Amino acid sequence: MTTIRISQYAFELSDPFSEGQVLLVNEANALNALRAENIRNAVGRLISRELEAAGVNRTTAASHDAKLLSVEAHVRVLAEVARYDAEYAFGSKRAYARSTRLETLAREIAKPLALAQIRQLQLMGTDSTNYSAERVEELILETSKREDVLVEARIRLEEELHVASEALESLL
Repeated sequence: MTTIRISQYAFELSDPFSEGQVLLVNEANALNALRAENIRNAVGRLISRELEAAGVNRTTAASHDAKLLSVEAHVRVLAEVARYDAEYAFGSKRAYARSTRLETLAREIAKPLALAQIRQLQLMGTDSTNYSAERVEELILETSKREDVLVEARIRLEEELHVASEALESLL
């Protein structure tokens, strides 16, 4: 795990690169550090907006006497860090890079549904289409917009927010 700091806030990130992935240990460490710094820079803008909205001067935000973000703002920031951590890819400007957490959850729910639909059609012999990665992504995106998928995504998002709020409140 890598910890990044933005003002007085610390966030834990996963380290997806490791020795043995055709990387030497110093290469893996360098990639993980670069990845963490890129995520830190991206999320730093959100922290700045949240601090400004809370009336905190950015230059004094790191002091021990600085005003803290509200629980709700901190939960939003935690969710954004988790999203960046889960979706980050080097040099990739993916179409959904700025998607909301709800959209991300909907895609996560939609993926196995879309893949099962493809398998079923192919097994039934009614579909002989050779699915490219791009076509599979399109089907996942289409499926993620279904009402049943969005309802499940909203439920999961509410659960995540509840768990994050309880965890944060237990720290205060």
